[in-house]
Amino acid sequence: MLCLAWLANLSQAATPTDIDSLRREAKDLEQRGVWGQAARLYDEIYRRDRNLTDAHEGYQRCLRHLYQQRRFDDPLYRQLIGRLKSRSEDALSLYKQVLLVLQDTYVERTKVDFSLLYQSGVKELQAALQKEAFLSEHLAGYKSEALDSFRARLGRAASRKVQSADDAREQVLALAGAAQTAGLVSRAETICPAFAIEFACGACAALDEYTLFLTPGTLEGVHTALRGKGVGVGLEVVVAEGQVAVVQVFPKGPAIGLVGVGDRILRIDRQPLDGLNTEAVAAMLRGEVGSTVEVEVITPTDMDPQPRSLKLQRQPCVAPSVVAREFWESSIPLGYLRITVFQESTLQEVKEALAHFQSQGVKGVIIDLRSNPGGLFKVGLAVTELFLRDGIMAYTQGQIKTYNGQEFPAETPIPLSLPIVVLVDSNTASAAEAMAGALKELGRAKLVGQTTYGKGTIQCIISLDESKKLPCAIRVTVARFLSPTKQAYSGQGVVPHLLVDGTSLDAEVAAKQLLLEILGIPQMSPRGPLPMMAPDA
Repeated sequence: MLCLAWLANLSQAATPTDIDSLRREAKDLEQRGVWGQAARLYDEIYRRDRNLTDAHEGYQRCLRHLYQQRRFDDPLYRQLIGRLKSRSEDALSLYKQVLLVLQDTYVERTKVDFSLLYQSGVKELQAALQKEAFLSEHLAGYKSEALDSFRARLGRAASRKVQSADDAREQVLALAGAAQTAGLVSRAETICPAFAIEFACGACAALDEYTLFLTPGTLEGVHTALRGKGVGVGLEVVVAEGQVAVVQVFPKGPAIGLVGVGDRILRIDRQPLDGLNTEAVAAMLRGEVGSTVEVEVITPTDMDPQPRSLKLQRQPCVAPSVVAREFWESSIPLGYLRITVFQESTLQEVKEALAHFQSQGVKGVIIDLRSNPGGLFKVGLAVTELFLRDGIMAYTQGQIKTYNGQEFPAETPIPLSLPIVVLVDSNTASAAEAMAGALKELGRAKLVGQTTYGKGTIQCIISLDESKKLPCAIRVTVARFLSPTKQAYSGQGVVPHLLVDGTSLDAEVAAKQLLLEILGIPQMSPRGPLPMMAPDA
């Protein structure tokens, strides 16, 4: 659920409340090429009114531009193209493989029309030819008249029908030849790999906003995120409005105690970070185990903020996905469990947290799924099992057998039987929605907060080169999932029992009070939030 994760971290500047103002601002940002912020605004418009399909189209359009720009900025992508320049046949085979994988795995096989995928590739290449990063990298020294001639040829290809993956492959090869004929390049083979990758990316983008061609740098980031492991200094950062902000400091990481959430990173190894995106900054923080990186940091909230230089030694770091604490209310021990994402380590982290709660005699638990974008669907179900004794957790529908059937809780674990209240919001998505929906419909928990995002699909990472010579993959939507009562999540979300449209603190107060009511505990304490429950805890 990558697009949700980084969109949630984009700048949250003051936003107009009226949809027309939002639309004007989104269009202005799109025209100026501020793709990320434009996508966030289009997404907000669509979530306010699901009938505004033009806003959803704007969201998808800006996402495509943003992914494309990130691709052009990825040094590993440029290395890939460099290796393929003398192996255009490999690049064309990679494109063909993408088409066939989409045909065999995408949730709706009838939507995988080769003409549609090819035409979407034409659009991707047309967009690339508008970006200086692509032109300077692949068409250095081009003449304007040659580019105009080729663009006209490409425009005529936009409506071409293709019958098969082989046909689409041959058309891309023909376009590379047309680039040579137009005088853009001296040899078609040199531009063919860049064209093939753009067509592969366009094919994926034709289906939905979650299906994506993963270039080497992006693939590395996805695997790191899902595993929760990497070598670095133990910081998660995001670039917003030109500033590099620290959004998480990992426990036991090299930066713990030296850098705090909200700090700004000004330089890395004395190099300014102007113009770099989140992935590029994160890559600068990574490196070989034991190597040292110099980070210049400032804390904006200090009375007299001054930059400070830190030398940090890179170490293997584990990004925790669970925050667990117990707290007391009316002399009763209660538990707070926040799950930020479902990654490989999450199940064990939750088990350890629940064991700790039981050892402390906790009488009820608040599970916080706010801003959880999902992650590994099977891990989400495995965590849900820890709270259920029986019943169908979800139905899945797709071409792949693994994701086409009913999902039951395992019989071996002894589920937690304590009362549960679950916090959700409009950024609770995918596997987190499946968990919230199952606990709600099976009568296992009460939900508090806002209606969830409404993403009822499952994505898998499929490698495109088993030899590892071309480290690429696609993230493809392989299935949709339904609630235990066969209700769709997509476009609907999960409606909580208790809707709280106020601040996050209002929702926390409501969740605490509801849990106390379930336990039959008189509420003697004054109204107030739980100090440990802020979403950035």
